[in-house]
Amino acid sequence: MRRLFQLQRRATDVEKDPSLIHVTGAITCRHHMGGNPRQKFDALSALWNEFAKQPWVGGDKRLKSFHPKVLAGYFMAPETTYSMIFGFHPHLQFGGSLQPPLELRTLSEKERWFLEYRDRCRVWFERNAPRFGITCEWKEDWLQMAKGTLEIVVRYIAKGEKFHEELTMDVTEIEVPDSKLEDLDRLFKEGVFGALKRSRGLSESEMPVGERVNLWNATHGMRWFRVGGIWRDQETAKSDEETMAEDETTDEDVVEMAPAAWDQLRGEIIHILCALLGDVRYSRSIVVQAWTAAEIMLVQGCDQRAIRDTILSLLPKNHDSS
Repeated sequence: MRRLFQLQRRATDVEKDPSLIHVTGAITCRHHMGGNPRQKFDALSALWNEFAKQPWVGGDKRLKSFHPKVLAGYFMAPETTYSMIFGFHPHLQFGGSLQPPLELRTLSEKERWFLEYRDRCRVWFERNAPRFGITCEWKEDWLQMAKGTLEIVVRYIAKGEKFHEELTMDVTEIEVPDSKLEDLDRLFKEGVFGALKRSRGLSESEMPVGERVNLWNATHGMRWFRVGGIWRDQETAKSDEETMAEDETTDEDVVEMAPAAWDQLRGEIIHILCALLGDVRYSRSIVVQAWTAAEIMLVQGCDQRAIRDTILSLLPKNHDSS
């Protein structure tokens, strides 16, 4: 939702240029059961970086008159679906704004130019994907002009939770009828709630718990959002860590420890105490007892192995948090 709102704000400037052609797309590759999703994501990311460097995509400053920049900006997020037959299906969802190198006055002119440009993209991806150890799986509807529903791009990329749908719908109450901004806002909603997929009768496939763990382990620490060109500003360029930090809320303090005491604790004890805070199986009273015992025993000069054993002894064996 943070990403969604960041991109919504940026869209108010992006939509001011009537010459841009906004697109939604995805690049993906052939996959199979047992494949490592991180390897696929890394390969797709490297492939995209190479694509953006092509003179007919990212321009060539040395020969600007011959190779102007066409990809004016983009935002991207990785996504994976899962099937019991083929396993993980990684792909990079992206929204882009294209700047045709010539003036196109009508929608039909823009459509003709876009189809020619899409064909060139398809040929390049099919030829170059094997260089990165993958096989391009191209479908025409994976790169489309947004036309009259520009909001689709942002909503499709900035995936949010479905239970936030009513909240996001409220954002459109300030829409100006028949404006490009209205189109961009529709685009946002699609990025969050996947309206296109639902309209085609598609639904989410349930990923087995074990595979969710495998996915987490494989992609832990991976960069989950990228933005460039005209879609990049001070807000949209924030890292995942910065964006998540904005979601942190201040709750009632449960327990605290003097910094001097905390700095003296061994790493394994710190890990135990931090794990207690995030484990809903334990009551707040148990958390307070463990933290207080650790600090008191440390001040009294107790051996840290004794501190660790004491903390563990305070935990109920049945993990009942009531």
